[in-house]
Amino acid sequence: GTIIPAVIEGEPSHEYDRRHFGLPERSTLYFFNFDASSSYARKNPAGLIKAFETAFAEHERGTAATLVVKTMRLHWFPELERFLRREMKRINGILMVDDLTNTEMTSLINCIDVYVSLHRCEGFGMGMAEAMRLGKPLIATAFTATVDFCTADNCLPVRHDLVPITATGSA
Repeated sequence: GTIIPAVIEGEPSHEYDRRHFGLPERSTLYFFNFDASSSYARKNPAGLIKAFETAFAEHERGTAATLVVKTMRLHWFPELERFLRREMKRINGILMVDDLTNTEMTSLINCIDVYVSLHRCEGFGMGMAEAMRLGKPLIATAFTATVDFCTADNCLPVRHDLVPITATGSA
């Protein structure tokens, strides 16, 4: 059959820079965005937070390196919201929950340094594709549909083991 990929479009605006989004100017920004209504366990932000915490010493988190997580519809899931707010605060990360226009979202991705997705399963991987189109380095789980465009030649694929998960994301 014929595969017709999703269209990735939109241009960033210089009107929306790091300062506009309240992001630190001198920190390396590691970024992930997801829709909270799209299976928290599948998107795996808890695994990303744990990996970030492991990768950077306490004094580096929020200074030399900052994890930025942008989510939408988080208010629909109060328990998840409490968890993410607590964990992001603990690692000196930034949790963004405001709705953004397409131009703002493209501009936000343009402001970051590295896009990271440690997903357990992904459909197309729109956020990853958008970041790659803007020339951002990508670190992503080498699993599911994203392997169609995320290779060792253009990103840092993360090896994985298949493990059962619950609705809350724990094994």
